[in-house]
Amino acid sequence: MKRSIFFLTALFLGTFMYGTFANAATMSVVSESSTIAANEEFAINIKIDTEAASFNAVQTTVTFPKDVLEIVSTDKANSALSFWLEEPVIAPGTVRFTAGSASGLSGKSLQVLRIVFRMKGSGSAEIALSDSAVTAADGVGTNVLNRSSGLKIIAPVQTGDSQE
Repeated sequence: MKRSIFFLTALFLGTFMYGTFANAATMSVVSESSTIAANEEFAINIKIDTEAASFNAVQTTVTFPKDVLEIVSTDKANSALSFWLEEPVIAPGTVRFTAGSASGLSGKSLQVLRIVFRMKGSGSAEIALSDSAVTAADGVGTNVLNRSSGLKIIAPVQTGDSQE
């Protein structure tokens, strides 16, 4: 009897844990470089990786220090998402958006939005995601986002060439 209770408990927990992790998505800020020269422009991409989850909507707020970074442009041309319920809205230190797709999407490194920044000077800046959701194409809008990750950008102090 104890053996069957243990087996049923293990089966239930295994199914629960599999269901929790199998239908998960991650949202990330990705850049080709994390070291940028002062006054240089650089691009970041918001990407989604799904495991077994199929999703059809995304929302997030990208946050950054407005005294270190300024937005040059946003680009949704290569986005996997086909319609924008809220176009990218730029405010001091933030960009927020809500986008969707008529059909379910899944895969690795799916492009959502590209943002071009300019580093105002030397220093460092954290680009983070907040108030985020990736909703499943399940007819209920279940949030399958289990992790989001930002990015730290550094602009080293430039020393001038001294000629003596």
